[in-house]
Amino acid sequence: MMGERSERGKRCASMRVVWLVFVVCILLTAVILGCVAEKKPEPGGSRHLITVSIPPLKNFTETVGGDHVEVLVLLPPGAEPHSYEPSARDIVEASGAELIIATGTQMPFEQHFITRLAEVRNDVVVVNTSAGIPIMDNDPHIWLSPRNAKVMVTHITSALCEHDRQECGEFQSRRDVLLQDLDALDLNLQTALAPARGTAFLVTHPAWGYFAREYGLTQIAIESEGKEPSSGEIASLIAAAQAQDIRIVFVEPQFSPREAEVVARQINGTVVQVDPLAEAYIPNLEYVGSIIGGGEG
Repeated sequence: MMGERSERGKRCASMRVVWLVFVVCILLTAVILGCVAEKKPEPGGSRHLITVSIPPLKNFTETVGGDHVEVLVLLPPGAEPHSYEPSARDIVEASGAELIIATGTQMPFEQHFITRLAEVRNDVVVVNTSAGIPIMDNDPHIWLSPRNAKVMVTHITSALCEHDRQECGEFQSRRDVLLQDLDALDLNLQTALAPARGTAFLVTHPAWGYFAREYGLTQIAIESEGKEPSSGEIASLIAAAQAQDIRIVFVEPQFSPREAEVVARQINGTVVQVDPLAEAYIPNLEYVGSIIGGGEG
């Protein structure tokens, strides 16, 4: 009898725990949805809250929008865009945005975020900045081409104008200045990289395909599709780098530099960190161009 009572007591306690977890989940969902409702933008606000997926889009949006926008970046510093998953907190923080500006290049975290946000906001407006840009296989890094960046800036400006017609003239004026700066960047890179045209550079992650194609270069990547290279592949990379006299190995803050350091030691080279997601867009590309074009890559 005592055994039966003990067993019944355990089952009751277990059921109470399950019920408590269920109630907590319901309450948490209610809190999140309540935050979403509270954070929805009010028309006529002095600044428009914009959520962008990556830091370079923050640069473009703030440059065009000026004091009329407040920009939230979805991807945290140092996060890897291919594997990052937005949390419930991310969804809540971004839920008040009047516009969602994305690359539209099938990056998983972007798609996951937009899908989840649409579940709680059926009025969300997503701006696809890659529209009209030919997408390379397995390379979503369209912004690393200044010419592609001009297309993205144009899409951002159109979206801001549609959202705030009163300030459209200012948005367009600021866009024109930015487009001129991107033209100047493109010209400077063409000049800086002319001596390196036809050569290769070594990278940890194959993020620089659009940049390489734009300026007649070839990127050789240590890893592909998130997979670490085998010892045989490392040996082939070292042989290729030695054959082409490559002395610089680019690494990214989002990825481990371990394999790059191994390759650099074998080719008597140097590891240099560059960030394809840097918010300071123009200085970042000028820096990369100076290293490659200076004969050091």
